[in-house]
Amino acid sequence: MTISYQLSIAPELEQFRSEIEFACHFLDDCHYLRRDSEGDAVLHYGSNPPDGAMQIPNVLFPTGVVVNDNGIYPDASGLSSIETKEIPNGLFPDHGGTQNSISDGRMNYDALGLIFLLLSRLEERGNAATSRDRYGRFPFDASIVHRHARLDIPLADLAALDIAGGLGAGTPAPNRTSYEVQLTHDLDKFRGYHKLSDPLLPAAVDLLKRRDPLAALLRLNKAYRSGEPELSVRNLMQMSEDHGFSSRFFVMGPTSDSMNSPYAIKWPAALRRLTDEISSRGHSIGFHPGVETASNQEMWNQQKVGLERIVGQSVDATRQHALINNPETTFDICNSASMKSDYSLGFPELSVFRTGTCRPHRTFSLVNRTRLDLKAYPTSIMDFGFFGGKYRDLSVDQALEECDVIVETCRSLGGTLVVLFHTHQNDGKLAEFYRRLLDRL
Repeated sequence: MTISYQLSIAPELEQFRSEIEFACHFLDDCHYLRRDSEGDAVLHYGSNPPDGAMQIPNVLFPTGVVVNDNGIYPDASGLSSIETKEIPNGLFPDHGGTQNSISDGRMNYDALGLIFLLLSRLEERGNAATSRDRYGRFPFDASIVHRHARLDIPLADLAALDIAGGLGAGTPAPNRTSYEVQLTHDLDKFRGYHKLSDPLLPAAVDLLKRRDPLAALLRLNKAYRSGEPELSVRNLMQMSEDHGFSSRFFVMGPTSDSMNSPYAIKWPAALRRLTDEISSRGHSIGFHPGVETASNQEMWNQQKVGLERIVGQSVDATRQHALINNPETTFDICNSASMKSDYSLGFPELSVFRTGTCRPHRTFSLVNRTRLDLKAYPTSIMDFGFFGGKYRDLSVDQALEECDVIVETCRSLGGTLVVLFHTHQNDGKLAEFYRRLLDRL
């Protein structure tokens, strides 16, 4: 049953109507709610609520934000005062969500502000460069949510559930969405080398320094004779099909930047044959823009057009290489190119809900202060975050135990579980992990 409600905003908060309505759109997309000027229930944001309204206190707005000609920004001092609880109420629920959040028609935290903060990635805009990694990425431990709550809890989903339950007079609010799994794979490499000489130096190190001729031989065999990436891609397609799934492969366009693989330039015919096979088996192709494109619309467009020319089909889904996503520019670039979906929102370090939700959601332009047509599909599980020592080095059992929490959360909330497993990770511990993960899904 759909609940109709009126949205009421305190006069002093009208300047943030676009942000507040963005949060309400997410709320309505999650649950059977509909804004209606004649709705039976009234949701009021801010002070002095009308009689009978459910009130949500404003904490994020205006304390934690600044607005100028270039859009909306986080206010560092304001967010600091929110963190240290120098202002009344709170941005985060004390209870962890879904219980005891409403008393006498008033919520005990800023649920709408929290939803906006998480989904828009507001705090990532203007974040000090010193807190970013070598790729310019926002690290999870710089997040206010990491410091004061838990990133493995989808707080935006729980805030939406709290609001929906309040508008429904405490009755359970049914999910509008249902659980699904999306398997995705980034094609970062097409061969074991960019230049024929690339594998020779590490092989020489294996042979001369480590005195391990077998490792050197295996390295050269994998680079020159393994049949990659065809072997891995076919294996991943077969595994998906065996488990009743289809996969989406994100493929790079033509680029010669040293941070990206130049395979679209070097081997376009082979790439076309592979993508034709992917499509013919019922799987899909996405666009994998290079690391330098997150803030460069011209370069982004060039690579997309080049990829579509090579593979002979249009693409409407994208994931930035290395998950490099600029909150000021990237979504606006994707949206202007009429992309339907983006899969870049995840932390490479660990499996969590980066935007506080396990659901796909519309994106927001922090510069233009408008809701975009582009839909974000947050990536919650990524292979690199578990093994190898770059971020962590877990056992397979430890990694799966961590994934179980994410999977169960997505199931219980009717969310979409997005898994990223790279095409060149087809052996050893990673391969075992992925096989066992699919069995769980």
